[in-house]
Amino acid sequence: DFEKYLVEGIKEDPRNYPGDQKVLMRVMEVLSKHRLVSSQLDRFFSNLKEMILLLKKHIGEEKDNKDKMDEYLSQVDERQSMFGQIFQQVITVKTNILTLQQKETDALKKRIETFSLSVKDFRKQFLDNAPFTFETSMTTSHVDQAYVSLDQFNLLLDKKKEEALKFNGLENLFELEKTKYKSLQECVTDLCKLKQFWDAVGRILYTYESWRKTLWKNIRIDKLLPENEQFVALLKQLPREVKNFKAFPVLQETVSNMKRVLNCIEMLSSEAMQDRHWGMMSNEIHAEIDHKSASFSFEDIVRVNIYVHEAIVQETTENANKEPKTDPQTHKNN
Repeated sequence: DFEKYLVEGIKEDPRNYPGDQKVLMRVMEVLSKHRLVSSQLDRFFSNLKEMILLLKKHIGEEKDNKDKMDEYLSQVDERQSMFGQIFQQVITVKTNILTLQQKETDALKKRIETFSLSVKDFRKQFLDNAPFTFETSMTTSHVDQAYVSLDQFNLLLDKKKEEALKFNGLENLFELEKTKYKSLQECVTDLCKLKQFWDAVGRILYTYESWRKTLWKNIRIDKLLPENEQFVALLKQLPREVKNFKAFPVLQETVSNMKRVLNCIEMLSSEAMQDRHWGMMSNEIHAEIDHKSASFSFEDIVRVNIYVHEAIVQETTENANKEPKTDPQTHKNN
């Protein structure tokens, strides 16, 4: 029980073991627990006495019952007195080790200062090297690399948090003000938001990658356009902290560019588009598009950055759609 714990814990005198930090720490731990429990015990004994007196008041006039209540009060007083004597011994021990405690406190403060500097350095490394950057040219391989980086920083952060907890425990032991290590909490928050960001990036880029493999004849634009709109909605739903990343507008641009690509594909899928129209458009955008190839795919359209030429695509397809209304002989003469 706690009484035995206190009595046994203060038997060793750290002054008899110069240089033995473990003995001092064991005694300091006992003193720390005494500090936490002492005020609680005072309230406990006070409440217990009030309860006994209240029972004594309501149990009637029988002498035996009143004697039992008096006996209980006597036992409580005796127990409280015993703890009082032990607590006096604890206070004496605390006074005796004050010099040793102060010496260890000074050393602890230096260690905490060194650790605090390492936390600041970790924060700087995190800001410099964590995957805060995103570019429109990135692929799913960059997503995988980002997850590796996040995992590595998470492991390092866990170690720092574990060290911080140990130092906070020592600060409590030596009655020092608790250091909060705000930079570590900032890293925790950023790491969480980066995970949300790259989850969104991964969902989008892995989907786009699957689209790129689709042959032109198999493209179902009626399915892809709504799916891309879901990505627009996904980005809108992300937390404000994620939207504050400098990389976020770039991801928005990526989704917006894909919407323009899909619009171009939808226009180019018109049956009115003939070989000459594809040829004219290729000349206009200065890129060869072999639309008659059996392997012609979504990737071939993306590769030429078709979204940049959306206006040219629109003009070409509009002209193509108008031509069937004119005299076919005109096309032949042209």
